[in-house]
Amino acid sequence: MVRLLLLLVVVFGMVFWFLRPPPRPLPTEGVRLKGVEFYLFPEEEAVEWRFTAQEMVEEGGGFRIQG
Repeated sequence: MVRLLLLLVVVFGMVFWFLRPPPRPLPTEGVRLKGVEFYLFPEEEAVEWRFTAQEMVEEGGGFRIQG
């Protein structure tokens, strides 16, 4: 009796494993970076700009920075 129940559990587990939905495709909207920290070095000497952003998204060849 126990073997039959164990066999049924294994069979149902395999059925549900193979019937699960396929993974979603990745979005193709461009580059999206979260928790970004980067440095800019302008032409002037001894000048350094440091930026921290929550999110940086590529839009039409440029980047939009949020946060």
